[in-house]
Amino acid sequence: MATGVFLFGGFSGVESLDEFDLRDWKANPTILDGGGPVVETAEGTLLDGFVVENGDSTILFVGGGVHVPANGRIHNCTIQKNEYGGVTCDDAHIEMRWCEVSKNVGGGIVLNDAKAMIEGCRIVGNTALSGGGLDICDSTLEMRNCQITDNSAFHIPRAVGGGINTDDSVLYLDGCLILNNIAQAGSQFLATSYGGGIYSLAEDRITLTNCVLEGNRSLHGSVVSLGPDSQLELIN
Repeated sequence: MATGVFLFGGFSGVESLDEFDLRDWKANPTILDGGGPVVETAEGTLLDGFVVENGDSTILFVGGGVHVPANGRIHNCTIQKNEYGGVTCDDAHIEMRWCEVSKNVGGGIVLNDAKAMIEGCRIVGNTALSGGGLDICDSTLEMRNCQITDNSAFHIPRAVGGGINTDDSVLYLDGCLILNNIAQAGSQFLATSYGGGIYSLAEDRITLTNCVLEGNRSLHGSVVSLGPDSQLELIN
């Protein structure tokens, strides 16, 4: 995407120029299907009303679905079945609203040195070595009214963060459901797993307000596993 471009999907193809509000991204899916990284945003862009699927990448921190290397927004999108991450954002600010991120390999959302605002999104059924739902490093994340469910981290001999894996970051979650995520190691001797719901490696600041954490699984810290110098605040 070029700088400042707003790209909208969800049209049936018969609308006139003054019938923009008639678009329906659920009834009229506009699919971006790629063999490499499907979408790369630029400064000030908006991706709204698309299905992004079957993307792939071999470059570190460049996701197969949507790569956000500059400040951008993603609204009303389904990002699914991509390799090396559904959405990756590095050294940028990302805003996601009313999206579904599902069935991606390499994690649902990966944040590296980023700032993210995520609202009204479902992050479901993603898998990774760590951070099945979200993998967060050196970043600031604000999430509101989101679902993080049925994600998994699987790694031999040590799996961490089925729902969320975080390191040296600030997380504020409000009104979120973190359900049925799993961190699972292999059957190798001394294999272990931590943080089925949330795993903090070190020096994180995590605030959970009006959140529900239930059904998450790992050998240690099934709900939340905190690393050195990390802080967790629970507010109801």
